[in-house]
Parts: sequence; C-alpha cells; structure tokens
Amino acid sequence: MKLLLSKTLHPIFFYSTMLIYFALSFYFIFRAYRPAYPDYALTNVLKIQSGEENKNSVAIDCGCERKFQKSYPVIWSGKVIATFAGGEDIGVKTYDQNAKYKQFYVDGNGLYNYNMGEDVRIQGNLVGLTCAYSNTVSGECVGEVEAEKITQL
Repeated sequence: MKLLLSKTLHPIFFYSTMLIYFALSFYFIFRAYRPAYPDYALTNVLKIQSGEENKNSVAIDCGCERKFQKSYPVIWSGKVIATFAGGEDIGVKTYDQNAKYKQFYVDGNGLYNYNMGEDVRIQGNLVGLTCAYSNTVSGECVGEVEAEKITQL
C-alpha cells in the first residue's frame, strides 16, 4: 500500500492539501471563539426582542442621556447599591429621597474600596446624565458624578 500511494500521489500535492485542510480547520474553529468585547452583553446577550416578547420587558428608553457643557460641584451622601468596573465605579442611592436625583453613578477614579462599607459621602462634579445601568440597577436615568473624594460615613 505504501508503494502504491507514493507512486500515485506526489508529496507536494499531499502536503499542500494537508496545509489547506489544517488552515481551514483552524479558521472555522477560531472563528467561533471571539474575544469578549465591552459591549458584547449589550449587543448579543441583552438584545431586546421585538413583537410580543417586548411587551413584558422593562427596557427603559433613555433619551435623556447627555453630558453637561459645564460640571456642577456636588457633595452627596448615600448608600452604595452596586459596584461596576471591578470596584472602580459605584452606584449610590442618596439619603435625600426628595432630591432631584435619588440615585447616581459615580466614576470612582479608584477612590472607593470595599473596606469603606456601604455608607459613603461623595465629593465631586456632576458631569451629566447616564442611562448605562437603567435596565439593570437603577431603573432610571441617573446623574453621573466624577468623584474627587470618597469618604466613609
């Protein structure tokens, strides 16, 4: 059998065919394994279906998301309700429930750590409104604050 194969199939043809076979195999295998993009959950996992499935969803349409032309200094106290970006950013529910913004998203700039507990005071600048977590954590558009100082209460 070995003699017959070597006489009928030229080695260059055999190795080029095997190279093409392996190249296509790796192409189709690695095509299925895509890297995790930051917006992967928003574009693929949390797709809002149209039609009857969308009637029962609580998706919030936030047309209010914007950045302010100038920032406003704020000092707010509240309870941490969520952490984002590996603990870098936090979601805070303010103690003053009569305020315009009852919850806010804080760009913590690495100032918050878990040892501070849940009750914190945020000093920073209100830079805009965000709806980034309106469908999961806050349930509404909230103020976006860039923290300058985070202290434990």
